[in-house]
Amino acid sequence: MNTDNLESIEAATQQVPGIYELARAPLTTLAEEFRSGDLVRIVSAWRKAERMAPEDLADSYEGPYTLRLRVIDDLGSERAEAGCREHDCYDAFAALRLAYGKDWPVEAMRDFARFFACFDDAKAESTAQQLWYNARCHYDRFQSTEKAAA
Repeated sequence: MNTDNLESIEAATQQVPGIYELARAPLTTLAEEFRSGDLVRIVSAWRKAERMAPEDLADSYEGPYTLRLRVIDDLGSERAEAGCREHDCYDAFAALRLAYGKDWPVEAMRDFARFFACFDDAKAESTAQQLWYNARCHYDRFQSTEKAAA
């Protein structure tokens, strides 16, 4: 999928309804990760956050830090930290997991596309689903390459 449609990420400055405005920073961080970050990192964070207790993720320091360590263990330090400061992406990942639940990458990206990129509901849903599918494919390829190298 061509992610040129997400170029409006940089121009997302409109006012939006209450809770989405409060979530602007983590939603924007996730959108930037999908657009220019490491897709493998998003999937690894999703997998690792799913196995963490909500109360552990809710700790504003330990939650993101522990999530980061688990992703490092999964991907290696270079891949887990490239272009991502802990207090940016891992804080966002932990907050989004707590707010959206198990399917946080798709649901959060859908909300970003709908409220900040001004996509209609159908386009927001299809964009989020396609981005997530692409990310999962990247992760699966990465894992199979790593296992083959081992």
